[in-house]
Parts: sequence; structure tokens; C-alpha cells
Amino acid sequence: MKKSKLSSQELFKTVRTSRSVLKLPELDTSAKCCDENVPPQVPVSHDYKKKLIKTREREMKEEEEYRNPYTLPERLRVITKGVKHHRKKHDPPVPDEIHTVCDIDPEFFTLVEGRPVRSFCDIKAFMRDLRDATLLRANAGYINDKILQIDMFTFKEREEFEQINRDFEKINQNFMVFAEQSFTDAKHVMKLAKETSMQLANVTDQLEEYSFAFIKIKNKLINIVAEYDQLSQYKKFLTEISPKWWHKRYASHCEKADKLCSRLLTQLQTETPEISTLYSQSALSLAQLPPELYFKRPSQLITHLESVCRQCFKYLEICGIFSGSFYKINMEKRHFEDAIHDHATHMQYIIDIFQKKVKNLEVTCDIFKERFNTILEKVIYELVASYESSKLFMCVQFVHSGLYGFKPDHRDSLTALMVNIERYYDEISKEIDSLDLIVVKKATRQIFNEDKRAMAEAHLARTKLKEYYFLHKSLRKSYEPSKMKTRWYN
Repeated sequence: MKKSKLSSQELFKTVRTSRSVLKLPELDTSAKCCDENVPPQVPVSHDYKKKLIKTREREMKEEEEYRNPYTLPERLRVITKGVKHHRKKHDPPVPDEIHTVCDIDPEFFTLVEGRPVRSFCDIKAFMRDLRDATLLRANAGYINDKILQIDMFTFKEREEFEQINRDFEKINQNFMVFAEQSFTDAKHVMKLAKETSMQLANVTDQLEEYSFAFIKIKNKLINIVAEYDQLSQYKKFLTEISPKWWHKRYASHCEKADKLCSRLLTQLQTETPEISTLYSQSALSLAQLPPELYFKRPSQLITHLESVCRQCFKYLEICGIFSGSFYKINMEKRHFEDAIHDHATHMQYIIDIFQKKVKNLEVTCDIFKERFNTILEKVIYELVASYESSKLFMCVQFVHSGLYGFKPDHRDSLTALMVNIERYYDEISKEIDSLDLIVVKKATRQIFNEDKRAMAEAHLARTKLKEYYFLHKSLRKSYEPSKMKTRWYN
């Protein structure tokens, strides 16, 4: 075979023109987009196109996750912006080697279909660039707006700062004037304070002298009060020893003296200046009272005490004589009190037992009453108001009305109806006794046969009605649409 002197590019062109599969329509877009060395696009299958779109979308998502569009802080960032993705450039094929369309560009060309595929990433890249540009402008406008707001805020703050400075200068001047005036006032106050402190020192010295004198007087008064307490106790002793006739005669005089003495004590304990006049008045009134005493001399008191001692000695002798009998009487008294106490406790125990028994009997009585009432209610209900009794009464009333032909009356009683039915039964039984037994048996047999025939007909009618209802229900179901959900296929 002769070797062909054509290059790889010329061979590819001749093969493309000779084979109908590799023929491509001339498109301006493909010529503009692709380089001169890259051959035109060939159409791909639908499944392959889906795979390419999915891979491209996944790559775009990964790029959006990892890109960092701005270096602004998050508080000033309004919308994120994507970074431009540089398109991958394919290396041009070596002209000396023979390559197929798939080897040249596996993303856009296949050998199955011989038509070019439109690049799906061009419009997406354009939209992404357009979005990035709009986002950049939006962020720039937002930042400009923020800068204007900051300028306005700083202008207002500057005005407030100037106003505050002016107010501060005025306040500073006023404070200096106030400090000068207050300094002069403080000097004047210091002079007055020194003068008052000297006066106060003199007054305190005088007060100390008065207090020492007051303490001396108070100590003297305390001694007087102590002596008065002793004398008052001695006075009480004398008044208690004195006889009763003297108490009755001079009771008012003693009460006046006691009241005046109590006033003197209360007035001595207080230290107010108003009470000093009252003290002098009460002391004068005490001095004016004439002393009324039963024992005017100590010898009288001694004789009285000796007589009292003799009486006490006699009483002691009498107590010594009767002490044994008194002791026995007291012992018997104690034994009698103990016996009475034991008897009282025993009686109280018996009373408690009987009270418990009475309470138990009351409880059992209440229980028996409740049980009796419940039993009575049940019996009355069963005899009068129960379902069975009312049913029996209705049956008896129906039989009575059927026998006698009277209408049922609500005033009828069960006993009256039963008495009438029993009378009717007695009359019929008397009449039956006079009849022939053979004829009676034939008549009863005919009646029973008629009843059996009627019961058989009723049973047959019931079965036929059941069959009719069953057939009627099945027919209605057959004409109604089914309740099960059915699936219709094309």
C-alpha cells in the first residue's frame, strides 16, 4: 500500500466530508465560541446531557460554598457575591497524531449523533456575572447610604457637642462666683461658731457644778427614802398589833397618812421642777396631821408582846395534847377521800362503758333502720312500681277488659280485678262441669290446632321477610357505585 502524504488535519477534513455521520451544519455561534483548532460540536444523547448538567450544577454548588466574595464585616454585608470562575482551557491537539472527536473534546462531542450541542454553561456564566455586578452595585449603594447616615449623625453630634461646651463654660463661671460667695459666708460662720463654742464651754462648766450639787441632794433623798421605808414597815407592824376597836375608830386617819406617804415616795423618785411644790404641800399636810398611836410607850408594847407570847404558849400546849387525835382524824380523812376518789373513778368507768354500749346500740339501730327501709322500699317497689308488677297489672287489666268488655280505668286496683276474674273463673268452671268432656276435648283440640297453624304461618312469614330484606339490600348494593378506590390505566 502507498503511504498517504496528507497530514492529520487534511485526513480529518476528507473523512468528515465523505461521511454523512460526521457532517456538521455551519453555525456562527460555534465558530465564535470555539477556537480554530477545536472542531465543531456534535449533538449528544439526552441521558448524557442530563449527566453533564448534574455534574455542572454540583460543581457550581461547590464553588458557591467555598468562595468568599467580600472582605466586609457581616454587619455591613447585605447580599453575598460570587467569585468569577475561570473557564478551563483545553490543550490543543497535536497535529501529527490522529484523534477522534471524543478525544478532542469529550464534554461536547460524541460519535453517536453528528450534530453540535449548545453549551449550557455560557448563559449561566453570563447570568452569574450579571448577578455579581448587580450585587456589587447594591452593596456599594448600601455602603454609600450608611456613609451618608454616619455623616448626618456626626453633624448632629457636633452641634450637640458645641451646645454642651457653651453650657459648660457658663456653669463653670457661675460655679466660680458661687465659690467666692460661699467662702465669705463660711468665714462669717466660723467666727460665729467660735463665739458659740466659748459660750457653750462656760455653760457646760456651770452645768457640771449644778449636776454635782444635784447628786449630793439626791443621795440625801435616797437615805431619807430608805429611813422612811423602815419606819413605814414599823408602822404597819404597830397597826397590825393594835386591837380591832382602834382600827375601826382611826381607819380614815390611817388611810390619809398612807396616801400622803405614797405620794411623797412617788414625788421623791421624779426629778421634774413642778413636783417640788407638790412635795412641799404633801409634806406640810403630813406634818399637820396629829399622830394617833395605840402604843405610846415601849413598855406598853412589851407587855402586849408578853401577853401574846403567853397565848401562843397555851395554844402550843393545846396543840401538843390534841396532835395525836388530829393526826388520826387527818389520816382517816385522807383514807376516806381516797376511797371516795376510787369509787368515783370506778363509777366513771362504768358510766363510760354504758355510754359506749348506748352509742353502739344507736349505731346498730340506725343500721337496722336503714336496712329495714331499703328492704321495705324494695318490697314496695317489687309489689307496686316494678316492671313485673306493672306488667302483671296491665295483663290482668287487659284480661278483665277482654272478659267483661269494660275500658281500662286508672282507678282500678289489682285486688278488685283479680276478684272479678276469680268469680268469672268459678262461674265458667261450674258451667264446664255441666258440659260433656268429649265435646270439650274436641273443642280444645281444634283451638290448639288453629293456634299451631297460625304460629307456623307467622314463622314462615318471618323467614320470607328476612329473605326479602336480604335480597333488597343486595340489589341496592349492586346498583350503587363501589366504595373501593379503583385505579384506571390508559
